[in-house]
Amino acid sequence: MPRRLWVLGLGLGLVMAMLGAGSASAAPKKRPDLVVSAVSVSPGKVVAGGVLKVGDTTRNKGRKKAKRSVTRYALSANKKWDKGDVVLGSRAVKALRPGKKHTVKARSVRVAAATRPGTYWLLACADAKKKVRESHERNNCRVAKKRVTVTKRMPAAPRD
Repeated sequence: MPRRLWVLGLGLGLVMAMLGAGSASAAPKKRPDLVVSAVSVSPGKVVAGGVLKVGDTTRNKGRKKAKRSVTRYALSANKKWDKGDVVLGSRAVKALRPGKKHTVKARSVRVAAATRPGTYWLLACADAKKKVRESHERNNCRVAKKRVTVTKRMPAAPRD
């Protein structure tokens, strides 16, 4: 009987060791984590083909340095980055140590003249080119609080 208990104890010890190893691997990895922590846009109304001023703060919330990356801006009908969004432009972000940020207060971006009139959300997405291997890949985008209304471009006046 003592031998049986010893084998049972050994088996339980192995199971516990394996479970412990599994939970340790679920811990966050030491990687960068780029997020857009703030985004702004002005004015709230623009003619298709016109210019908007956008700003953002891209931050590294991770535990390792993030190499250089790109933050991209787009107009979205649904607050999610997808193929139907109107890309406005992008900006370079310097390499960021853990906890550091890079801010641009006002950058001019042109709304494509072919943009359909309507009301859109402005998205800013960090690591838009997916060059940085991050601890969390799904938290890169942020939506501006103010919506943008795109109006139809007026036809040019006829020349005499």
